[in-house]
Amino acid sequence: MLQHHHRRQLCPGRRVGARHVPSSPYTSRVLSVSLPTLVILVGTYVSHGAVVVGCGTITCSGTDVTNGNGTVLKVGVEIGGREIAMFADMPFHLAAVVGETRGNVSELKAYEDLVRTYTKKVQCDGFNVIAHQAKLLRCPKIRDVFVGDAAVLEDSVVSNSTILSSPAEVSSILGFSQVHSSILQWNAHVHSGSSVERSFLCDCSRVERHGVVMDSLLGPNTAIAEGECTSTFLGPFVGFHHQAMIVAAFWPRGRGNVGYGANVGSNHTLKAPDQELWPGEGVFFGLSVSIKYPSNFTNAAYSVIATGVSTLPQKLDMPFALINTPGHNIPDLSPAINEIYPGWVLSHSIFTVLRNQDKFDKRNKSKRTNVDSPIFRSDIIMMMQVACQRLVDAEKKPVNLRHGKQIIYTDKQVPGLGKNYMTETSRVVAIEAYSFYTRVFALEGYWHQLQTGAISIETPLNHLAIVDGLDESAAATWAHQRAILVEHGVVQGGDLLRELVAAYKSIAKNAQDGKSRDDKRGQHIIPDYTLVHKKASEERIVIDAHRRAMDLERAVANYLPRL
Repeated sequence: MLQHHHRRQLCPGRRVGARHVPSSPYTSRVLSVSLPTLVILVGTYVSHGAVVVGCGTITCSGTDVTNGNGTVLKVGVEIGGREIAMFADMPFHLAAVVGETRGNVSELKAYEDLVRTYTKKVQCDGFNVIAHQAKLLRCPKIRDVFVGDAAVLEDSVVSNSTILSSPAEVSSILGFSQVHSSILQWNAHVHSGSSVERSFLCDCSRVERHGVVMDSLLGPNTAIAEGECTSTFLGPFVGFHHQAMIVAAFWPRGRGNVGYGANVGSNHTLKAPDQELWPGEGVFFGLSVSIKYPSNFTNAAYSVIATGVSTLPQKLDMPFALINTPGHNIPDLSPAINEIYPGWVLSHSIFTVLRNQDKFDKRNKSKRTNVDSPIFRSDIIMMMQVACQRLVDAEKKPVNLRHGKQIIYTDKQVPGLGKNYMTETSRVVAIEAYSFYTRVFALEGYWHQLQTGAISIETPLNHLAIVDGLDESAAATWAHQRAILVEHGVVQGGDLLRELVAAYKSIAKNAQDGKSRDDKRGQHIIPDYTLVHKKASEERIVIDAHRRAMDLERAVANYLPRL
């Protein structure tokens, strides 16, 4: 026990004021540390430049302490089955693979052995570690911890946990928060009375404003505030800023949003809490939605579940879709069946997609995890192609449901619609939207290869070979783009570039028109709407879209005359 009533510097390696504390055989070693007021330190190594001020007890339970390493997270299935044993240096992508690859028993055992070995090697022989320049301020109880360089723990209770930190990537636990049996990676934060238990916070993630996180993993740049996250694997860039809950979800792709009052957690069958949800990348759960389990939205990337919608258990394979309450009274359908608009986000709200991409690009703080990938990439485009083909094929299938003159489709005619119905009008609009953006993706690839000099504009599409020198991922992407172009017939290279320019202009116009619809509605309702809102044409996202179109037009105009 160390008693220091005045701030002073202590010599490196010198034991100071060592006393026996009941039930603990340890004394403490202190190096150049400031310890004003009464502090009880047991089994604790305090490094050079660290500060411990006004704390209660800082103790270590024994030599088998693991500081949270080896703790098993029960993500997805709340009662177990998708467990991930965590360790401080665990890469996000490795955790995702372990969570979704459950069939390879030998690989899972190898992973468990790795974690076991790691955990044994990082044990600190019965000592807490308070590393260089770390600050522990007014914490009433600290037990079994590793506190990394420059980390800040203030007015909080922490036990059996590791806080990785550095002067450039400071991690913190502040504001009467509690962290137990958890790991915080670099630049991770728990603030404002939040509670984190048996959880893993990847670099640049945070929990704040009384957020509750249990048995969960938060990916880079993900934030939880006010709500509850239990037994859930959240990927990067998930926004969860209001009172809501998400339980038993496996969401490694992340990039979505959980709105106020969302009940994403109907995992109990009255027999056991053993059901789970697989959200897709970028899925938006609107205000007060209720999602019934099991559900699988992995192939419904960037879809929107509208405010107040209650969804039935289902597998949904329509990306960029809108699911809304039924807009028609169809006697032959259950009122629990919602209406779906496949591709609606593309056809009616491309502004949203452009804004999301801008947000992902500008708000990425992670220096350690690669989460930088475009929304329109091969795997997302493949989802669109599959959905588009199913919508095309539906025209040939017998349909018995109608509402007036409108043909009504369900998942009997269109696999992947889930427990929803679709009108003929929505089918036609979706085909057009999916086809357009699939084509844009391919044209962008063609333009990129021309710019790098990898191909010649004079070479017919059906004679283009795979470009040498590309890595495996880039080669696969170009092969995909080339196949899309060839499928639509042989067109002269110059015409393809002009088509791409026209497409960029159309995207910019659609983004502006979509935002203008919001403005028009707002002006009818709020008397001074125009005084407090920018015009659609003044929105940065719209301006950037028009600028990209102009830049492309200029670049293509400069390229073509050189031929």
